[in-house]
Amino acid sequence: MNPYAHLTVFLADDDEDDAYFFQRAVERTYPGCRLRRFDNGTDLVLTLQEAGAALNVVFLDLAIPRLDGFQVLEQIRQIDTLADLPVFILTVSEADQDIRRAYQLRASAYLLKPAAMTELTRLVQPAIRFAMNQFTQR
Repeated sequence: MNPYAHLTVFLADDDEDDAYFFQRAVERTYPGCRLRRFDNGTDLVLTLQEAGAALNVVFLDLAIPRLDGFQVLEQIRQIDTLADLPVFILTVSEADQDIRRAYQLRASAYLLKPAAMTELTRLVQPAIRFAMNQFTQR
């Protein structure tokens, strides 16, 4: 049995190339898990409300249409069933105010999008492991 079959990784990113490389990084480190990609924040929030917290982890770009990453994170934290869901910001923004705001909204971590695939894999692997550990401790 695949140990990652119950894991769902949600990605909100409207950049096709970034989403492709993220998918490859996840597939390399957690083969067999489900990956769901959204190109806007509204659809992600609606889907998460239906899915619940289960064994889910979210990666958010800040610059996505409809609801931006901050708005998505804020809404997730206001929904009782999702309030403790691991949510990682994955963005190109190095702005101090963005980093502060993400942590004020209780992001699990603020990750800068790297240029190389191997670096992305190194970021994604421990983030998802952290999320999986949170669920096993419940």
